[in-house]
Amino acid sequence: SGPNLAAGSAEEAARSAEAGLHFVELSLRENGRDWSDVSLVQLYVRDMSHFAAVNEAYLRVVPSTEPPARACVQLPLPGDTPVAVDVLVGVGSGASARKSLHVQSVSCWAPACIGPYAQAVTHLGLTHMAGVIGMVPATLDMIRSDVDVDGDVDANATEARRAWRSAAAVARASGATLASDCLSCTVYSSIAGGDGARTASDEAFAGIMRGEGWQDDVDVPGGPHATKAGVPTGSGHRNGRDGFEPCTNPNGNARGFKPGTVGSGSFSRWPWDPLVTHVTVPGLPKDARVEVQPVLLDGDGPGWNGGDVNDGDDDEEWDGDVETSRMAIERLTHDDDAAGGVACVALSRRGRFCRVHAAVPKSADDIDAATVAAFRAVVRAVEDAGLTVRHVGCARAFIASDETLDTETVLALANAVDGVLEVQCAVVPVLRASFGSVDDAFMVLELTAVS
Repeated sequence: SGPNLAAGSAEEAARSAEAGLHFVELSLRENGRDWSDVSLVQLYVRDMSHFAAVNEAYLRVVPSTEPPARACVQLPLPGDTPVAVDVLVGVGSGASARKSLHVQSVSCWAPACIGPYAQAVTHLGLTHMAGVIGMVPATLDMIRSDVDVDGDVDANATEARRAWRSAAAVARASGATLASDCLSCTVYSSIAGGDGARTASDEAFAGIMRGEGWQDDVDVPGGPHATKAGVPTGSGHRNGRDGFEPCTNPNGNARGFKPGTVGSGSFSRWPWDPLVTHVTVPGLPKDARVEVQPVLLDGDGPGWNGGDVNDGDDDEEWDGDVETSRMAIERLTHDDDAAGGVACVALSRRGRFCRVHAAVPKSADDIDAATVAAFRAVVRAVEDAGLTVRHVGCARAFIASDETLDTETVLALANAVDGVLEVQCAVVPVLRASFGSVDDAFMVLELTAVS
């Protein structure tokens, strides 16, 4: 931070961010990479009031051409850490080139980026979306309901629905469909939003999965915010899916929607649901109550088995059949009730990829033993997918604690994960975390393995 910067100041945070980003840049160069290889930057700040200064530092380092996606949240970081960054780098070859969706102009479909980051980056079979909050695209102001007092559920619902509506728009612009292509999602709720924001997000996301038409609503000529956005007056338009009717998937479950005359593509649902982690943090940009960050499948998804795994594929070039590709994904649980109720769920395509979320409950009698059991469950999930720990490319562990963790503890936790999974793990201290059946977790681990 430097001797002339006041501890806890915005200047200190900006200097810390700039130094951290330069370190990332140096590490990329040492490995023959640059910012064009980065898919996602997780930007963590100890004080959200320093966001503007940190964002200016980000502008000075990260290129504005084809930038990575970004999410920013406030965390209970150690006292000597005003800013932390977690960078996801795409390494490997794929059928399609990296694509960065970077819209900066004010529009009516989704919020413009506040800085040099993309709404979404698609690379190597996955689309990593930036964190999305409930901003009105035409004004970049937070949407507020008529009832917005003390975390009222109506205010949470209004904001959550707006955030998911923007996420659905970004997915469409990226060539995907949220209801069909979402593999996983991390949902951040602020203290201000509380449990109500989490519940509201779940309800809105369920509406997305059901194909409800509101997710396609846009403010266009004649819309309530059109004039302020500079859109000429005209008639209103709703790009909804009112023509969709419920249909059954091949297993006979009424979980999907078939296309009608309005909308794009097929929105059939699969016999698996996206993995969703919930975390509570001190604050979010613009005093948002909820921020959603989906990960989408692109095309046939990540990984390539090279013909050495019997997964039913013929190992030929993908023919564009999304339904067959998505139906090839398996959902397997690796829960360990004997270890205090560890929850572990994986979505995988054998020999190709495996996305795993695992949670260790705070209520476990022996937290250390339960954590080891969670690591073992994750390794088992990866191996059941026909992969090994050497295929693990990224891991992130949310650690919920009533007390602020010091730097030594965070590093010790990261090293512990590295010792088991042989991969550097981003340890993210939060106020609360949950996944699956574990509502109050000590740790939630998110991990991706790709062949």
